[in-house]
Amino acid sequence: MNFIQERAPIWAANSTLTGPNNTNTTIASRYLAIVQTLNQMKQADGQKVENGRNWRVNFVSRYAFSEGTLRGTFVGAGYRFRSPQNLGYLASLVPNEFPLTGAPAQVLVPARNAPLKGDIVSETELFLGYSRRLGQRVNWRVQLNIRNLLDDQDPMDQRANITAGFTTVYTVPEPRSFILTNTFSF
Repeated sequence: MNFIQERAPIWAANSTLTGPNNTNTTIASRYLAIVQTLNQMKQADGQKVENGRNWRVNFVSRYAFSEGTLRGTFVGAGYRFRSPQNLGYLASLVPNEFPLTGAPAQVLVPARNAPLKGDIVSETELFLGYSRRLGQRVNWRVQLNIRNLLDDQDPMDQRANITAGFTTVYTVPEPRSFILTNTFSF
């Protein structure tokens, strides 16, 4: 960015020069073609990654019964938390930081101070099972997992229109599901 800003006065002074074997493209036309991109790059400095989340937390707890009639039985729960997703930045007019004759005074770029946020993700899971030894060499384990225990199916924001600031793409979480596994190890 510093290089471009330092060179801008030189390019402005020589804006009508053309490249070799080319009479249609001037220094000014090349420069003007990238003004929008340069301003977007300048404004993007310090922005968070699109679709990124600041925080992710997972908790899993399991309790196994080691004696009594429930010996070999286990039960557990899991919880996943994801902070709001960064859908992008609302576009706004900012002063053109790379002026040249013929360049617009303002350009429309995603604004660093206007993030568009998605939803928090909060998922709960429950699992229970039983394990025991079959003979001297075989261990058997059966487990039932219930994902999306609370059956949350509210659509979640996935993408946004950065010009208008509204969500354009949604995803629907997987509905409550039951997964039964049977494992034999030897």
